[in-house]
Amino acid sequence: MLLEKLKRVLREKSKSINVIYISSYIPRRCGIATYTSDLTKAINLINPYSKAEIMALIRPEDKINYPLDLKSAKFNNYEQNPLNTFL
Repeated sequence: MLLEKLKRVLREKSKSINVIYISSYIPRRCGIATYTSDLTKAINLINPYSKAEIMALIRPEDKINYPLDLKSAKFNNYEQNPLNTFL
């Protein structure tokens, strides 16, 4: 009952907010990647009216095939800022 009330309030009152999580992401085998996946699934379940997006940070040597709908940014080292292209 409380969950249904929360869903109704979110549907009626929520403004469109675009959220993007910048993190490692599955299929990378990493605790942070798994956490990010679980977090965004939970957030999207609670508020399906404003879906969270994920941008996976990828090193050039990575050979991981990410889902097509996932944003990604390749970078050569952790000192440079790969996010400038998205800001």
